[in-house]
Amino acid sequence: MPKKALSINFPIQRVVLSDVLPYEVPIVFSNRYFYMFLCQHDIKVYGSKIEWSSRDVILDNLVKMLLGISQEVTVERDSTGPREKSFIDVSTTKSEYHSVPFTFVTTHKQNQVRQLSLMHPKAQLLVVEFYDQYKELIIYFTSQSSFSLRSPRRVAGCTFIDSRTQIEKPDTLDTLVEVSGENYENLRSFFVYEKFSNVFKFYESEEHLQCERDFRFLTKYDISGCFDGIYTHSLPWAIYGKNYAKGHMSRLRNSFANKFDSLMQRVNYNETNGILIGPEVSRIFSEIILQSVDAEVMAKLMENGWRPDEDFKIYRYVDDYFVFYNNEGNKMLLQEVLKRFKLSLNKGKEETLSRPMITPISIAKKRISDLCDKALTYNIAGEVKDGESLPRGELYINRSSLVTDFKSILSTSGVDYGDVLNYSLSVVERKVGTLIDVYAKIEKVSGLDKNFSKAIESLMWFVFFIYAVSPKVNTTIKLCRICQRIMAFYRIHPIGLSYGSLISQVIYERCRSIIDRYPYDKGARIEVMYLLVLMGQLGRKYRLSENLLARCFGFREFEGAYIVKNELDYFSIVTLLFYVGKKVRYSRIRVALESSIVDRFTRNRGSLVGSSEMTHLALDLLVCPYVSSDTKNVIISLYGMAASDLSGFQSYNDYWFTKWADFDFSKELDAKVSQEVY
Repeated sequence: MPKKALSINFPIQRVVLSDVLPYEVPIVFSNRYFYMFLCQHDIKVYGSKIEWSSRDVILDNLVKMLLGISQEVTVERDSTGPREKSFIDVSTTKSEYHSVPFTFVTTHKQNQVRQLSLMHPKAQLLVVEFYDQYKELIIYFTSQSSFSLRSPRRVAGCTFIDSRTQIEKPDTLDTLVEVSGENYENLRSFFVYEKFSNVFKFYESEEHLQCERDFRFLTKYDISGCFDGIYTHSLPWAIYGKNYAKGHMSRLRNSFANKFDSLMQRVNYNETNGILIGPEVSRIFSEIILQSVDAEVMAKLMENGWRPDEDFKIYRYVDDYFVFYNNEGNKMLLQEVLKRFKLSLNKGKEETLSRPMITPISIAKKRISDLCDKALTYNIAGEVKDGESLPRGELYINRSSLVTDFKSILSTSGVDYGDVLNYSLSVVERKVGTLIDVYAKIEKVSGLDKNFSKAIESLMWFVFFIYAVSPKVNTTIKLCRICQRIMAFYRIHPIGLSYGSLISQVIYERCRSIIDRYPYDKGARIEVMYLLVLMGQLGRKYRLSENLLARCFGFREFEGAYIVKNELDYFSIVTLLFYVGKKVRYSRIRVALESSIVDRFTRNRGSLVGSSEMTHLALDLLVCPYVSSDTKNVIISLYGMAASDLSGFQSYNDYWFTKWADFDFSKELDAKVSQEVY
């Protein structure tokens, strides 16, 4: 089925759906309802003024809480337009635009973690204003380099639906409408990007093949800690030149470059060293700086007599450089230019290839694809037997042989699991879809269901085996999609309860085994949060024991009750609440968690305003059906509002960032596919 294009006629607030969040957030988290709230009440920033549609005092107080403004600040009214507006001019108050992001860690590589950041809602609204005002200049300043493989080219006018990415395909008109809405609320990006959405597509492109034909060598460079090392003031240097920018600071105060510099500081607690890792807006910021680096490199190479397209060809994907050439040149040139912007190359990742320019990873991927084509395929009979309407098909998957062949590929190619895991799971996901499609097109003879289920069981063991070696968020999402696709098949098809239970048991045991091995000194990892939600789809028979769940989130047992050993972060709290719900079996965990929540808000009463983590947590908890009224009353009072305002507060939004009820795991996983950028 071809992709279906849908026009994007949405307000500028759609920026919060696509350009401000890290990809690696828990599956229960999204900006969908925050976006709806912004649109419904027309909340916008204009310079130092924040305004919204007037309604009542409760809405005014809610907006102040959401945007990190003290409740003591007076809200003013403007009745000059067609609708009365409420507004706050922060230039006349002690409220500042800067805010503290919520930082969290995810597994980056084996035994390594990566720190990502979630902006304060106020910071996200500042990004909306910046995009609205400067979207054309963003496109202009990210279109200066011929090196770039991924940069904005125009504002997106449409998004696409591809049924092949949907776990449960739509069957009715109502479902189609709902899917359109879901896609609308999970836009890939605000801008259209060229040329490649994924660096691996470059490896398979005609550009790469042509360079291999024209040049003898390829050296790959990686900028060391690019986002951590970026100095925000280097953006004006990149656009205007360092000397001019430093010598004309007052003249450039209201320029695009200084406004972008200021924005990146405000969203990051006024830090000038380093930018937030995760949001798309950070990639755009770095892209402008690196395009200036590209221009300097090109100019210096040409000054030295190197001819572009004849002596060299350079490409860059975000912070990775690909330099094609025939003769050794001055390899220090790129390093020298980067130093001017306080950046440096990672010598450990520098790699030079000669023709044929194929990496061990590319070799391994080709062999893995061939392995899956051979091992994960139905053997379809060439003829239809008498008395039957469909051809017969046989499927047999030997999990031991599959694992051995996979390990042999890695061994002979010299690559690690982490290098090919995401690709491998993508291949398996496609093959699972094909196997299920073929099952519907073959004759249902005796024993078919049993053989199919045994094959799927073996496939699941293989998938969990390769995943467990190097779990990361993106591979966990792939794993969840494979499991959910199979679970959906057994829910829809009358294939036998015992076979569905067999698959559910495999998923439960493998997830539990992975969760059991994780260290939990500082709470659960994002990957574990995904696995918990996946296990929650299996039903009440496959729930974790209270003891294991408590250990998973760093609780300890004392005199028959649980105590939170280490302070849980926002994502851990909401995911744990989502999982335990109102279930009696987890009552001791819920009591301990609420006690910890109250203690934390009380201890941090002086720094709640401006904290992204506490703002997100407070908003989610105040509408959470699993949190007691007493806890909610404590939270709302610490933000300077009366407990009697709670019901009015809740009437404005059923959900904020965590969807506590009517959660559709399949659609949320589909949404993650639409958001993936690497």
